[in-house]
Amino acid sequence: MSPSSAAHSPRPESRSEFEIAIICALPTEASAVEAAFDEIWDDGGNKYGKSASDSNAYTIGLICNHYVVLAYMPGMGKKNAASVAAHFRSSFPGIKLALLVGVCGGVPNGGDGEEIILGDVIISDGVVEYDFGRRFPGSQFVRRDTPMDILSPPRAEIRAMLAKLRTQRNKNLLHDKLAKNIDVLCRKLGLRGTRYPGTKLDQLFRPSYQHRHRELSDCKVCTGGNICGIAQKMSCQQLGCDQTYLVSRQRLSMAENATSAASPKIHFGRIASGDTVMKSGEDRDKIAEEEDVIAFEMESAGIWDVFPCLVIKGVCDYADSHKNKTWQPYAAAAAAACMKALLDFWVTVDKNKCGRTLSFRNIDARYQDISVAHRSTCSWILKNSEFWQWQNRHDLQNNNGLLWIKGKPGAGKSTLMKYIFKQTKETLFKNHVIAAYFFNARGTDLEKTPIGMLRSLVYQLIDQDRGACERLLVLFRDKLKKHFQGHWDWGRGELEEFLSVEANRTPPKPIIFLIDALDECGEQEVQNVVTFLELLSTDAVQAGVELRICLSSRHYPTVSIRKCLELIVEEIQEHDDDIKVYIRDRLIERTEKFEGQILAKACGIFMWVVLVVAMLNHAFNHGKIEAMQTLLDELPPDIEQVFQTLLNRDMDNKHETILAIQWILFSKRPIQPVELFCAVQVGTTPKQISPWDTSEITSNKVSNRIIHSSKGLIERRKGETTLQFIHLSVNDFLLRNGRLRTLDSKLRNNPVGTSHDYLKRCCLAYLMSMQLPIEYDAFVAQRSYPFLPYTSKYIFYHAETAQASGVSQRSFLQSFLTQPHKGRILTACYRLFNDFRCRNVLQILALNGYIELVRVFSRCTGFDVNAHDSGYYGNALQAAVTGGHPKMVSLLLGLGANVNAKAGKYGNALQAAAWQGNKEIVGILLRHGANVHAQGGRYGSAYRAAEKAGKVSIMKMLDTAESIKAESSRSSACIIL
Repeated sequence: MSPSSAAHSPRPESRSEFEIAIICALPTEASAVEAAFDEIWDDGGNKYGKSASDSNAYTIGLICNHYVVLAYMPGMGKKNAASVAAHFRSSFPGIKLALLVGVCGGVPNGGDGEEIILGDVIISDGVVEYDFGRRFPGSQFVRRDTPMDILSPPRAEIRAMLAKLRTQRNKNLLHDKLAKNIDVLCRKLGLRGTRYPGTKLDQLFRPSYQHRHRELSDCKVCTGGNICGIAQKMSCQQLGCDQTYLVSRQRLSMAENATSAASPKIHFGRIASGDTVMKSGEDRDKIAEEEDVIAFEMESAGIWDVFPCLVIKGVCDYADSHKNKTWQPYAAAAAAACMKALLDFWVTVDKNKCGRTLSFRNIDARYQDISVAHRSTCSWILKNSEFWQWQNRHDLQNNNGLLWIKGKPGAGKSTLMKYIFKQTKETLFKNHVIAAYFFNARGTDLEKTPIGMLRSLVYQLIDQDRGACERLLVLFRDKLKKHFQGHWDWGRGELEEFLSVEANRTPPKPIIFLIDALDECGEQEVQNVVTFLELLSTDAVQAGVELRICLSSRHYPTVSIRKCLELIVEEIQEHDDDIKVYIRDRLIERTEKFEGQILAKACGIFMWVVLVVAMLNHAFNHGKIEAMQTLLDELPPDIEQVFQTLLNRDMDNKHETILAIQWILFSKRPIQPVELFCAVQVGTTPKQISPWDTSEITSNKVSNRIIHSSKGLIERRKGETTLQFIHLSVNDFLLRNGRLRTLDSKLRNNPVGTSHDYLKRCCLAYLMSMQLPIEYDAFVAQRSYPFLPYTSKYIFYHAETAQASGVSQRSFLQSFLTQPHKGRILTACYRLFNDFRCRNVLQILALNGYIELVRVFSRCTGFDVNAHDSGYYGNALQAAVTGGHPKMVSLLLGLGANVNAKAGKYGNALQAAAWQGNKEIVGILLRHGANVHAQGGRYGSAYRAAEKAGKVSIMKMLDTAESIKAESSRSSACIIL
């Protein structure tokens, strides 16, 4: 192990992070596995320890970027294996895969039709406990094979990996890795002990030909038909076993010489496991045929149902009477080499954890949301000159492999980018790493900011490039070590640096990045992202790396790239031809005159055409054929003016329209049609709220009201369950361009804060209008009041956002203290659909980290920061700790919360934080005087909670705090003396 490698492999903080268990029965097997470790972490003793009842011995370290634990069995057999596995589980609860690695006896002709020779490796796809049964008179043995008696099949994740490894491509890769690994292992272990013994020592005798003394004078036991102990210890050469009884092996005869037989082959099949060593060729073949097994060994039945398990065994004999130990070292090395090759394929929880730190909710929501190209449209891009140059990397010195697609809002850029993404994956660039990101201005912060783009691109890159994944895992583990159990996120700088390094590295596959709607992340951010992408493409060209970048945005005269290909959508004739196709397909009253007028007014804006065609069809369907021409003449060519025209129609229900728009703009999550129906109803006619009746309010009524309320600006896409605006430009029209302020005088000064405050009022009115007992079943309650889950969960979110935007929530919060029934109703609803452990409004606010509301709440008459109960949290402080909100914890302590208050499941806040493993919160509590020795709660003390959870860093913090306190006490005593 080199120091440099150790420096780049952060070690886990606790035993629970180890995910791979390896179990060996023989020292020879364990020695081979030890040689396969990339790093062994026994230096300075094993700091991770083990549980008090665990009698196993372990070696810990790293293999192929997996945290691995090797356990040594005290002896062979199922009983020893079962004992080791049980203790293993108690000390290392995070094990996701157990590998039983060692040697076995092989069945000469495997189930795959290929010969099995000595040195080959068997990977289990099932285990048969062949000696588990009943022995009847006359030596009849009947194996128990009822469902309660047989071993279960491999678990789903293992079955999936085995299926992957059995494909020809992956099987070849596995064989190649095994061949490379065994050379390295043999050199590490010493060639003298582990070198390939040679084909002359690979001898298979006929099943009936036994390994025994031949002459009558040699041994009475052997002449009686049995095999004596002396003969068992002698070699075939010493006994003079007759070579004419050898079975010819095709693979061995094809070997060029005795030291270079074909490298070990891997065979997949069932393994027979028993408590006796199989030393009979006839019994071997009989059981192999009956049970469909290809190998025999003695341990797997003991651990198979304890862990998700694979058995990897090298064939050291043919499970007959001629078996000896000559092949054991090489077979053990082959098994260890195969194990390491297999771990290269295994996706660890580490990779999944790393992926989760990059991924985020709705990471591809915008892509899914974009309409598929209308039939026969967008295909022109594949023949476009600029696209052809980008595709074929032509004239790189002038474009750096970067294509920028520009267009007006609504021109159809996103639909075109979706089409390009689909074509690149399916036909144009099958053997490339392709990562795409579609900015979403209507989404969460991550969906519309560069950090979201970077996280998505890196996520897709590591998913398709194993090398890139392993390099990111090094950074990931380093961050885990620095922020163990603390809350952390990837920084923009480190993700940009990672992509820059990867762009300058020659990858196994060329890389393509597609980025849509760049303008939706804000003008300043557009410049930053463009600068980064320009640098990325320039560096790649200079490094000779094949990188293509295609991005799309609106026109930005202030943002430019020095070297790139540029394509303006609305200036492309074929784009106008696409619009003609759409008009011909969708316009009911189709005439050349209408088609020409629509095309001329559209100016290449596809969304304008979609809206206008719908309006013309509406006029036609209502018998207003003559009005179609008038409507077309009056409609402005600007898409935002079309939106304004729609909003100005039928002003009688203006309040309802504004409310529907506010819900789509500011709801915490996308809402469903039924929810918007209820929201508009409670905001306009709250007295009409009653239990939902599907026979009275049909889905058609719901759809019609939404269309009527929103003037057609809100829709539910086909296949989706939630609502959205018909196009992103509606958002821009209302927010970015400030039109929301003009819809109502109340919105003029503070449209965001006022809107959230009104949505909060709607939530409150809905909750107060229920005609249900508060202990009602959640399913029944939601069926009667479908908007209840949203209102109960997000009423305080809207209040928090309103307060943060400058709209006071003091009277709202004061009402919970002066009208306790209101707080009880909201708490009961929150408990019903969200967290049943919350007992009051303050706990809900603390649990969710609503800082602004708690600040205001603390100034209300009757507020008690130390209010406690006998529930799970006990008080607001413990709720904040469980929610993982350091700022909320500090705020509550600043407001006078008792840091050592005894309450809740964990007895006190420090024990709760220790169990959670949040270093930042533990530090805050300790600085505010939390008592390290406080007793009570589920685990008795904070230290025991951290120990039980395996939070080593928290245990160290508590030890340090205790030492500092003790030292401080001694110093004080000295001063007094």
